[in-house]
Amino acid sequence: MKHTQNNRKNLIFITGLIGSGKSTAGSLLADKLNYKYIDLDKVIEERTKIPLLEIFLKYGENYFRSIEKEVIQEIVNLDNAVISTGAGTLLDPENIHLIKRSGILIYLRCEPSEIWKRIKETPKAVLLHYPDEPEDLELNDEDAYLRIESILKIRETGYLMADIVIDTKNRNPALIVEQILWNIEKLIIKI
Repeated sequence: MKHTQNNRKNLIFITGLIGSGKSTAGSLLADKLNYKYIDLDKVIEERTKIPLLEIFLKYGENYFRSIEKEVIQEIVNLDNAVISTGAGTLLDPENIHLIKRSGILIYLRCEPSEIWKRIKETPKAVLLHYPDEPEDLELNDEDAYLRIESILKIRETGYLMADIVIDTKNRNPALIVEQILWNIEKLIIKI
């Protein structure tokens, strides 16, 4: 892949809600392009040596976001990489600006009901709990859907700043990657 603009490197950022397929699609895309794959949340866990959920519970979201911003500032100096952002990375307008200035931003759009189906039986489901709720509280489908919908309303403004939006409904990861590649080529031709 060629550089899209003089100031843009060969960086592809994939964003979306938890369970939207960022890590799966990102890893496949990186393999296909022979790029390095970086999961922003995993980098933060490695740097702090603390699991993501524990960072949020013990130190709070502000602490997490400050580390996230530092990591992004380092990552944008790389080249030839696919980066899966955290689900809330784009809550910070500075992150949006830095990411868009440094590469192509792709939003994997996924319906709240599909998100819940994907994360329901995983440890990620606990991330839907409110801070004062016990971790072992089981959410029913309706409550989970409403919480995911609420999170999406807050975050979608940032997500829609993406250069490319891919609807993941009824699409397997390989097809999503093909759509990403097709859209990137289309975007590069426009620039």
